[in-house]
Amino acid sequence: MKSTATYLVVSTVSFVLLFQIAVLIFIVKPEIFGFSADVPLADQTGIQNTENTEHLNGDTLAIENEKMAIQTVISQKDSTIHVLEDSIRNLSSLLEDESEKAAALRVDIRNLNVKLENKKVEADQNFAKIIESMDAEDAVRVLSTLDDGKVRSVLLTVNRRQAARIMSNIEPDRAARIMSYSTDGSD
Repeated sequence: MKSTATYLVVSTVSFVLLFQIAVLIFIVKPEIFGFSADVPLADQTGIQNTENTEHLNGDTLAIENEKMAIQTVISQKDSTIHVLEDSIRNLSSLLEDESEKAAALRVDIRNLNVKLENKKVEADQNFAKIIESMDAEDAVRVLSTLDDGKVRSVLLTVNRRQAARIMSNIEPDRAARIMSYSTDGSD
């Protein structure tokens, strides 16, 4: 998100600089843009000064017309800059809002993960209580479908007497594996 904001700022600044360079080149060498240096700029752009033109001679009139054309271009550039600045402010505001929403969602996800983990622990405890209330032989049949780590977890949760009864009904090789089963799943 920071890269998007940086990109917007860099591209906006680049645009403004290029525009200023284009205006400067236009002022110095208008023929690059298709305007004749011999013909007054006002005649080429259609912009004319109609106020008090009688007392101005030809050169002064041409200069005034060029000045007005440049002022029009500058005014348009300023207007564009203001629009771009407003757009940047709006985008920055939207970016902040979205960042806040994303942070709130991350907190919600963490809270939901904690709740999910608590539900898993609660379900494991409830399962262990069910196994604890069963006859040892029936409990062994149910536990035979689970992996050794899960069986060990259940046996460590039920009371010792029931765990001993269940272990005595499990085949000896599996009972040994279950008791030597470490928390990382390796023997």
